Amino acid sequence: MRIIAGLGVLGLLFGCRAADSPYHVKDGAWYWKETQLDVPASVVLRPLNGVFAIANGRGYFRADAIADSDGVTFQAVDDRYAKDSRHVWYCDTHRNSQEYFLVKRTRATVLSGADPTTFRVLTQRYARDSARIYFEGEAFPVRDAGSFEVLYSSYARDRVTGYYMREPVPQSDGGTFQAVNDHFAKDKTHVWYSRINIDSGPGIVENLALPQADPATFVEIEGDYGKDARHVYQRAILLKDANPQTFTIPK
Repeated sequence: MRIIAGLGVLGLLFGCRAADSPYHVKDGAWYWKETQLDVPASVVLRPLNGVFAIANGRGYFRADAIADSDGVTFQAVDDRYAKDSRHVWYCDTHRNSQEYFLVKRTRATVLSGADPTTFRVLTQRYARDSARIYFEGEAFPVRDAGSFEVLYSSYARDRVTGYYMREPVPQSDGGTFQAVNDHFAKDKTHVWYSRINIDSGPGIVENLALPQADPATFVEIEGDYGKDARHVYQRAILLKDANPQTFTIPK
């Protein structure tokens, strides 16, 4: 036991690191990687994952304490979201123009109205609680939060409608809506090519219905090309002379 205790003292004097954790003791203080926390080495710090920890009765994101957090109930949800019994946070980093974008600073944003009890992370940077859907820490409106699910890439759906980049796809049927690839989607009656149009300034979400497309037989060829049993499409453009049985993408 004396040997183990001695090793602990040496760790405090010369630095120690939990296995696979960026949180470690150096020069009498706790550090996250090379950034010092306001936590002396004599205080117990418990890493939760690579970016969240608990010490001094508070939650930490990287090297910074999270204001108004409760260390007793604080927990990491993933590497961006954390919660305690009262709050849910989305944590990330940013750079200020006043500092010429040279300094990376942390930011912990409270998700207003989020329910910690039911909050959970989905996929593709989405999250939810019992009443709301979130993307990268921001709530956005959906028709039916209870049935919301993330599909391939930027598509999602609920029982009412489909979504592309968190915008409803016009005239879509949520019950049959499905993603084909990054830009094509379909339901029982329509096929769409979806994109963000940046041709005329800030990006605008566009969901373009494919003329004469048959959802039952529509499949991806590759990238921006798709086909059904009778037609070939490049994006939302019908290639009138193309044979879907023999078509190959131009080189």
